[in-house]
Formats: sequence, structure tokens, C-alpha cells
Amino acid sequence: MIHYLLAQLDHWSISYISRMDNQEANTLVKLAHEGRY
Repeated sequence: MIHYLLAQLDHWSISYISRMDNQEANTLVKLAHEGRY
């Protein structure tokens, strides 16, 4: 499925963002692991 979706785009990229630089995602991960999300 992901290959199909990416094929529909003219350009795409993947970038690594550390947890320290992405506090919102880090908070969501913590909530999910605690079963609160």
C-alpha cells in the first residue's frame, strides 16, 4: 500500500527527527505505551 501511495507523488523524502526535537510525537508515544491514548 505504501509503495502505491508513494508512486502517486512526484517527490517525497524521509527524514529522521529525534524524540528530543519532536516533543509532540514523543508525548503521544508515551501516552500510547501507558494505555491512555
